[in-house]
Amino acid sequence: ALGLLYRREGEAEPAAAAFGRALSLAPGHAPSATRLGEMLARAGRREAAEGAFRHALEVSPGDRAAIAGLRSLGVAP
Repeated sequence: ALGLLYRREGEAEPAAAAFGRALSLAPGHAPSATRLGEMLARAGRREAAEGAFRHALEVSPGDRAAIAGLRSLGVAP
C-alpha cells in the first residue's frame, strides 16, 4: 500500500523502495515486480527496471503489464 501511495504522489524512488520491499517479502507476487519495474523506469534506472519486468514474467508468464513495461524500455519480452 505504501508503494501505491508514493506512486500516486509521483515519488518514484520511494515507491520503488516500497515495491522492492514487498517483492522481497513475496517474491512470487508479479504485480509488485511490475510496479517496481514501472517506478525504476520512471526513476531512469532502466537496467533495474528490465530486471524487475523479467522477474514478473518468470513468476507469471504472459503478464501483460510486464510485457508492456519491457516494450516501453525498447527491449523484447
